Amino acid sequence: MADNRSEFISKAQWAYENEVTLDFSRPVAPANVSINAAASDDGSISKVEFFQGAVLIGTSTTSPYSLNWSNVPIGSYSLTAKATDNLGATKTSSSVNITVVQPNNSGKIAFASNRDGSAQIYSMNQDGSSLSLLTSDVANNECPRWSPNDLRIVFQSDRDNLFSGSADIYVMNWDGSGPTRLTNNAYDDSAPVWSPDGNKIAFQSYRNGVNY
Repeated sequence: MADNRSEFISKAQWAYENEVTLDFSRPVAPANVSINAAASDDGSISKVEFFQGAVLIGTSTTSPYSLNWSNVPIGSYSLTAKATDNLGATKTSSSVNITVVQPNNSGKIAFASNRDGSAQIYSMNQDGSSLSLLTSDVANNECPRWSPNDLRIVFQSDRDNLFSGSADIYVMNWDGSGPTRLTNNAYDDSAPVWSPDGNKIAFQSYRNGVNY
């Protein structure tokens, strides 16, 4: 930093947190990346900012300086950390490049089972290996369908209308993370399917109160 008041590790320490990948230089989407930087000063460090390219993705004001960057999509990224001391002097770390890759879900099966009480969604390989529980609650989660790019699963659930007989449409990431409610209706919305390009979801509904 200016006038040699501060010393900043020339290359920040980076770590990947993603239990489903073996190659830590290639996190699997949607990735959770834990970024850690070390900075010191003969005064004090006021903040450490974390950047992806020129875009600020987070700030830490207390040591140890870290950021959990969540749900990172497929792509290549250049990460840096910039420390600012109490006098406003700054220094930026060397960049660290990471690549987030698409999970290899081709051929996996998603299905619903009530083996644990209520219906939950699971995934497994075609030979029955690598069984994974994707939903876990008291609600009924059913009718899972893979997106065309194998990154997301659409499904029906009564989690917000427990035991009412009325489901809504939800989507989640391939590993069960990031569930998002897509419909909110007093009547039953069910049986969702993706369009071939993955841009739309079709479903049946009883919202006219007469029939599907």
